[in-house]
Amino acid sequence: TWLYAYLTSDAKTLTSAKVHVALDDHHEVLTDATFPFEFSLPLKSADTPAQLTFEAQSASGPAAQSKVIRLGPTSEP
Repeated sequence: TWLYAYLTSDAKTLTSAKVHVALDDHHEVLTDATFPFEFSLPLKSADTPAQLTFEAQSASGPAAQSKVIRLGPTSEP
């Protein structure tokens, strides 16, 4: 019943990272400004669907954002 996510980039590549977590009943933004860039969040249930979007601040340029990552059960066929 925990969400755990991490980025594989190191401190030479990134200076900070965020993950936006959209759950059924709320939205969380988790920030990590030091390597290793890891995120964890307790969930109400192992069946809780979540949508994640990562933001990473490059050490040498602008921030980048990931596509939406969907975890858990969905209503799609």
